[in-house]
Amino acid sequence: ILSKRLHVPVVTNPLLQEIAFGKWDGKQPARLQGKDRTMFETWRKNPTQASPPGGETIFNVQQRLQTFLENNDLESYPRPIIVVCHQIVGAALTCTLRGEDLSEMPQYYMKNTDYRVLSPEAFYRTS
Repeated sequence: ILSKRLHVPVVTNPLLQEIAFGKWDGKQPARLQGKDRTMFETWRKNPTQASPPGGETIFNVQQRLQTFLENNDLESYPRPIIVVCHQIVGAALTCTLRGEDLSEMPQYYMKNTDYRVLSPEAFYRTS
């Protein structure tokens, strides 16, 4: 919709894909039981302390995001860009841009249809 309205191309990038959930892939969190449920709750509160069994760690996701940022100098674009991604990737991207530890991710979790403006002034810290 935005692409047509703003007359800009849609460009996809696999580096922005959602985290690979491994054993949890496709499962609703409410249906996880036992050890999986406990691990999922720990992971949601602090993704640096647990990871999906058989899936990616949050540090793997951050590596992908750093590669994306290295390959796409956001400050060089003549106008804002729109990055569409899932909640975990969006929160990890925000922490990465702000130079914050990934344990800060939960404060950046977004609901469906939420958006965040990513601008160099708001995210790149100079100190």
